[in-house]
Amino acid sequence: MHGFRNDGDEPAAVLILFTPGIARETFFAEMAEIGRSGRKPSKEEMAAIYARHDQVMVDI
Repeated sequence: MHGFRNDGDEPAAVLILFTPGIARETFFAEMAEIGRSGRKPSKEEMAAIYARHDQVMVDI
């Protein structure tokens, strides 16, 4: 489990590297759109999003 937060007053940037290097931009763009909309996707919808972007959902 991880998360990111900017405690400062200035904008921040995060550089994320993935290995193997497959594209993740569309995954983050889709997740950002969900966050901006305030929509709460169902567990099934989230599983479909993860599968579409070769991600694995882990229950903790």
